[in-house]
Amino acid sequence: MTALIIDDDKDFCLLLKKQLEKRGASVRVAHSLKDGLQAMDKEKINVLFLDNHLSDGSGWNYAKNIKAHYPDTLVNLISGVHSSFTGSGLRNEVIWEKPLTIDQIDNYIGNVKRITGEWE
Repeated sequence: MTALIIDDDKDFCLLLKKQLEKRGASVRVAHSLKDGLQAMDKEKINVLFLDNHLSDGSGWNYAKNIKAHYPDTLVNLISGVHSSFTGSGLRNEVIWEKPLTIDQIDNYIGNVKRITGEWE
């Protein structure tokens, strides 16, 4: 399972990356939308964690386009904004509010395993 984190918060990326790697994922990190989209073109990404407020644009504005080009990628939208915000309009999107907990990550991985039959 390959995950990509697109977020300009380097500490958050490091923490999420370590937690996902502990659970068997291969993890890539990009700190800008441009770099993240380039990474998706180079490698098959199974799970995407996409921040909303990036230095070069709103990640959520690109979510539908990403899903259209990579329909098998599970898209997770991330924001530090209160959970009353609305999503990107994607079907079955997952919206995460920072900070994330280890339990949330573990529950998510368990759900991915149940739905897809795989994680590693």
